[in-house]
Amino acid sequence: MKVAVRGTEDEPLPPYATLSKTDKGKEYCKLRDEKDRLEALISEINLKLEALVQLTIKELEQDGMNLFRLDSGDTLSIKDEPYVSVEDRTKFLQWIKETSQEDLLTVNYMTMSSIVKGLLQSGENPPPGIKVFLKQSITRRQSRG
Repeated sequence: MKVAVRGTEDEPLPPYATLSKTDKGKEYCKLRDEKDRLEALISEINLKLEALVQLTIKELEQDGMNLFRLDSGDTLSIKDEPYVSVEDRTKFLQWIKETSQEDLLTVNYMTMSSIVKGLLQSGENPPPGIKVFLKQSITRRQSRG
């Protein structure tokens, strides 16, 4: 049985292990600056994407469409995503008791959104006291060919 020893060919030292404290600090600062630059770039791209999403949704709705296919074979479609919040706690708690769904008192935001989404998709109203905001976005289904 061969035993691996750190700093040998079998198990090399982790990156930066041989740098001095000062060099580690400099490398840290360099990487943090790069991360901040990339996050700023991502924020800028997200802003551009949101503008394109809103313009595309507007145009699709004007044309009476909810999806279209690009020459590449990719399909873009409108997606409605419900976001929920408790607007009237008393009404909501009363509904929970009346429908014997006390387990809903312990669900998180995402679970409640999922429940409300299911209700909306089946043509039902959200529970009393729940406020629903529908955020529209564009989804992309990439071509497989």
